[in-house]
Amino acid sequence: MIPDPERSALLQELARSPAGALITCSSGSMEPTIAVGQSVRVRAIPSQELRVGDVVVYQGKEGAYIMHRIVLILSLIHI
Repeated sequence: MIPDPERSALLQELARSPAGALITCSSGSMEPTIAVGQSVRVRAIPSQELRVGDVVVYQGKEGAYIMHRIVLILSLIHI
């Protein structure tokens, strides 16, 4: 899938800015913490820094950005 201009702009901004990028929450799934229409700042971090309670944004299979709160982290142990 070729990203639309808005997605491309977001990815470029995240890549070049240590401060991250502003995105707008478009659904009520994060309420009451994050209201519909509220802007939030996202930034890229290494996966090792993610913690339970963090809010993450990722690009889903259909290309849409999805915002969720981490509730569980599973660790895989390689022997």
